[in-house]
Amino acid sequence: FPVKSCIYRNRLLVCIGQMLDICIDKYVIQESMSGTASDFHPIRIAARYSGLSAELIRAWERRYQVISPKRVRNGRRMYSNKDIERLSLLAKAVATGRRISDIAKLSDRRLLSIIERDQAAIKQLDVKHERQSTALVMEYFDRCTDALHKFNLHALVSTFDEAERSLRTIFFIEDLVGPLMSFVRDECRRGAIANTRKRWLFDVISSYLTRLSAQQENHARRLVAYATESDAEMTALRASAAANSFGWGTIHLDRYVSPEDTADSFNVLQARLLIIGYGSSGDHDYTPNQFRKLRALLPNTPIIAVTTGAPLKVVEEVDAVDCGGGLQQLQLELEKLRD
Repeated sequence: FPVKSCIYRNRLLVCIGQMLDICIDKYVIQESMSGTASDFHPIRIAARYSGLSAELIRAWERRYQVISPKRVRNGRRMYSNKDIERLSLLAKAVATGRRISDIAKLSDRRLLSIIERDQAAIKQLDVKHERQSTALVMEYFDRCTDALHKFNLHALVSTFDEAERSLRTIFFIEDLVGPLMSFVRDECRRGAIANTRKRWLFDVISSYLTRLSAQQENHARRLVAYATESDAEMTALRASAAANSFGWGTIHLDRYVSPEDTADSFNVLQARLLIIGYGSSGDHDYTPNQFRKLRALLPNTPIIAVTTGAPLKVVEEVDAVDCGGGLQQLQLELEKLRD
């Protein structure tokens, strides 16, 4: 019983302390600014209602001046209802694929218009490209691994053909090809699958994606997909094949093509967009320099960066859109450039 009493007493003290904190906050707010205490909130409340982290809110304030919160006498930031409403709009706009640097200075009315348009586009894309059941994907997965163990090229390519038609290109890549490559890579690492089989599979996948990248030619909407390094080849190919399925004529250039030759090919083809694939080793000087050279050679060209690794600071530096490894995000960005 004494132990329980001690626990209850401690809990009561904590509750009293929290209530006192709230009362002090309200008093400080009323003394420091106009308006009622319920009109202003600490950053933890602003984060909760906007869906952003406190760290991100501070970063946006510091770098882009998206809002100007009040400061009370003890130095704490206090956010108005209007501040939280604006943060919520910015969060929604970023979630649809917009860059904070592009929208930070827009009015709330303009932000709302952009959000409504982008969300409508996303819904339209979701209707057009619905995912198939996991059971169907796993059936294709098992058939692919069986073909791999038997080195059966015909069976593997036939399964790819059937899966690509059934799942659609974007989900064929994301739900089957990606997991299949990760599985084989992991199994090879632990010695369950020979490296020879892994290389054979990756070569087949590379050839298949190259074929998908050239399925349709669109002279009105052309793009060039370029890989900066060896482990970005597959990333750039994935993006190229997906873009082709979205109605873009795609030209894929591998890592052996220089930025100068890439820019020359881009201009000769009269392309409208450059996709740059970069890999996990992109933290070295080489890849950032490739980005800078291409931006200098193509100063007014829209650039989309794709990767399965960590994002690079240079992507924002050269004013490129970073889609990460998500093909649905890539699709949304391509839709924005369609007209």
